[in-house]
Amino acid sequence: MEPAKMNGHTPPRGDPPDPLFAAEELRDALADASTKAARLVAALRYTKKEKKALSSVLANLKQLNLGGG
Repeated sequence: MEPAKMNGHTPPRGDPPDPLFAAEELRDALADASTKAARLVAALRYTKKEKKALSSVLANLKQLNLGGG
C-alpha cells in the first residue's frame, strides 16, 4: 500500500505479532497509566484540601475584621 493511502498507519509486516508479547506490552502500559492516574488523583485531592483550608483561613481573617479604618 502507498504511504498516502495508509492513513497514518504502519504497513503490516511479514510476521504476525506475538500475542503474548502484545499482551505483556499492554499490561505494562496499563500499569503505567494506572500509576499516573493514581498520582494525578492524589495531587487533585491535595489541591482540593489546600484550597479548602485557604478558603477557611481567609473567611476567619475576614471575621476578625482587622482592616484599619
